[in-house]
Amino acid sequence: MLLRFFRSIGARMLFFIPLLGIVFWLHSFMKAPETQHQFDVYPMPLYQFVISLLPVYSIAGNILALTLVILQSFLLVRLNTRFILINNRTYLPAIFFVILTACIPDIQRLNPALFAGIFLLLSIEKILESFHRNMLAHEIFIASIFIGLGSLFYPFMPLMMLSIWIALAIIRPFNWREWVFTILGFSTPMFFMFSYYYLSNADALKLFNSFESAYEHQFNLKQPSTTSLIFMCFTLLLLLISSQYMIRAYQTMKILPRKAFNIFLWIFLNSIIIYFIVPQATLELIFLSAIPVSYLLSHYFARIRSAFWGNVFILILLILIGFIQVWG
Repeated sequence: MLLRFFRSIGARMLFFIPLLGIVFWLHSFMKAPETQHQFDVYPMPLYQFVISLLPVYSIAGNILALTLVILQSFLLVRLNTRFILINNRTYLPAIFFVILTACIPDIQRLNPALFAGIFLLLSIEKILESFHRNMLAHEIFIASIFIGLGSLFYPFMPLMMLSIWIALAIIRPFNWREWVFTILGFSTPMFFMFSYYYLSNADALKLFNSFESAYEHQFNLKQPSTTSLIFMCFTLLLLLISSQYMIRAYQTMKILPRKAFNIFLWIFLNSIIIYFIVPQATLELIFLSAIPVSYLLSHYFARIRSAFWGNVFILILLILIGFIQVWG
């Protein structure tokens, strides 16, 4: 029953997904998490501008944060609708994204990774657009601009350029101009930010100092709760099952979906690498890593043959999220 409802594509899903987000964020609205993160003390310029207008621990800040989660979930659906990555229309990526990003209550608040996730998805969309280009693909330039813009919110976003370069190698034949475009595109927002500081008589090196502070200082944050860890372990189990299913289905997929899932794999690995090699990067990275994970789980649950196990797995996910929101 749950599986059939989650697979449905009616207009009711446009109301269900925001409602699901509200339910999973209700505890944060009642009592906003007040843990201070590194990005609160050493914010990047555009994130600093946002929190100067909306206090982080405010109802308005939480509303904006949840709105960004819902927007990101629908961007995932848009990506599948445009490029048919899962072979049929489905809202499963949005549902899984909302579920996955609710597993750590401590980051259910306004944070820069929410903005970075939006720009990462826009960047992925532009890269996939370039697949059918026979000539020079200017979409690569725009994709890199999005990564640069995300970096003005989230200091560890520049490390996601590795995913852009790998995606370019996967999706396009080699053209040295397109590789130069990635550098120029990423540098463009930085140049405009630097120019703004210079023309406003501010410290022209302020942007560089913001990155330096973000990578130098580290906060001792509390570890995820036991229920969150159980949820992550169960999600890892589902990932292993979904990956095995993906390997079997891979050869029957069309070329673009195959390349897209390769890109998703590298985005996931990139986010994991950032988490382990950059001490300052913390659990807010889930808003980036949940993008490829949502697609992999959606591919599995859209095609799973056993309705019984599909319902059981989804029910366990929902029960665990419920425990996390109450006791996490």
